[in-house]
Amino acid sequence: MTISVFKKLVIYTVGAICLSGCLMFRGQQKVAKAQRKGGYDAIIIPGVPYEDASVSTLLRMRVLWAAWLYQQGLARHIIFSGAAVYTPYVEAEVMAAMGRKAGIPEEKIFLETQAEHSTENLVLGYRLAQSYGFSKVALASDPVQTWMLYELSDNFGVFDVDFLPLVPARIRPGFDTLNLDIRPAPVSPARFVPLPQRKTFWERLRGTMGKEIPQKTAISKLATSSTLRPFDF
Repeated sequence: MTISVFKKLVIYTVGAICLSGCLMFRGQQKVAKAQRKGGYDAIIIPGVPYEDASVSTLLRMRVLWAAWLYQQGLARHIIFSGAAVYTPYVEAEVMAAMGRKAGIPEEKIFLETQAEHSTENLVLGYRLAQSYGFSKVALASDPVQTWMLYELSDNFGVFDVDFLPLVPARIRPGFDTLNLDIRPAPVSPARFVPLPQRKTFWERLRGTMGKEIPQKTAISKLATSSTLRPFDF
């Protein structure tokens, strides 16, 4: 390994550590601000694709972050947002099932089931919150996604949403031991086509930039047993 390559590795490593530290510190600041404000009427949690019998670390982290925020009194309601995008499972419904197992009461969970991109999670989740009269709203996710959506939020007229980047230390206790295993029912094969098969790269990029939001409406439902498809709770 040449010295120049070694220097680059050191720079990248130090940069990654510094960025992680800054984002974690920022997350702690946001939690403190949320506590001073007395929490939020609703917090939006963007979806993550669910593979058959597989819960990714990212999906688990977002659900546990939602549960922690609820248990601390910082979220009076949770809005899980996400359609069946890359896999035949509605992301909002999967997270709702996991959220219940993590201790969020069923009647405190709402679903937004149309969003296919992060920007749509934000805007459609916010519209859903407004439709229920929730005035104090935040979006909570991993640090990179919250930062990205914060930077874009003004472009979509979302001026009064706060952002709560995940703080790993808050959810570490019980992260590996809490049983969040579920067996969700997939969408009918006749109704599901993965996003990359429905849209070109440029069409997907357009969606990522929020260009399809005007064509969509926040369709939701209270996450009760009668409205969810069968899950193994």
